[in-house]
Amino acid sequence: MLVLVAGGLLRGQTDSAPDANQQQALIAKIKQSAMRFQGQLPDFICTKLTARWEDSSGDGKKWKQRDSLEETVYFAQDGRTTINLLKLNGRPSNLPHRQLPGMIEDGILGASIVPAPVFSPAAPAQFQWSRWETREGRRMAVFAFQVAPWVQNLADRVHPWLIGFHGLVYADPSDGMVLRLELHDDGPPGYPLQDSGWDVDYGSVTISGRELILPVKAVSRERIGRLLQRNEIQFTGYRKYEADSTVKFGDNN
Repeated sequence: MLVLVAGGLLRGQTDSAPDANQQQALIAKIKQSAMRFQGQLPDFICTKLTARWEDSSGDGKKWKQRDSLEETVYFAQDGRTTINLLKLNGRPSNLPHRQLPGMIEDGILGASIVPAPVFSPAAPAQFQWSRWETREGRRMAVFAFQVAPWVQNLADRVHPWLIGFHGLVYADPSDGMVLRLELHDDGPPGYPLQDSGWDVDYGSVTISGRELILPVKAVSRERIGRLLQRNEIQFTGYRKYEADSTVKFGDNN
């Protein structure tokens, strides 16, 4: 019955909002799609290309590129990642990843592959219909979401801040496949990061002959006082992690 409902939404090609039952069916599909890879992916490697931008004026009109990074991301089946810097501004670098100045997003790949803080059964999330939207020729159902504070974030690498989220999820109405996720952090008073969050676009990639929908590009952002920071990211070169390699997952160098 759900397939018929979703198919009807596609065939109708109207701007009318789905009715309440159709919306709940779509939300269920979206949650299932978003969590489909939990514990199901093989360990893999990909290349992460990042252009990092800053605007110290605070008005968002004077962006300057800080640098560019080429890194290898190692992804473990349980969602842990570790990141090794290969090149800084096109030149080989041995600088440890965590010692890079400026904004660093260690776990964006893992968090976007299995976005449990938003879509897991335990997440205190509410979803509301937003609109239909066509992106790159593909019609998508768009829902707004709000998640009450329940996740701890070491934004200053010292104090655990309890944060929530809000944003938008773009999904294929036929199967609930998440194709874009826009997420904004909602921190408590005193939270050191303002306007922080990230957007992720998903696409088809192949790992060991298996076609998967995984993150292909992302933008992360944050404000600290008047300092605006934005990272524009591409994920390429997905491939299976070889078992005879030695990587200590979760220890970003």
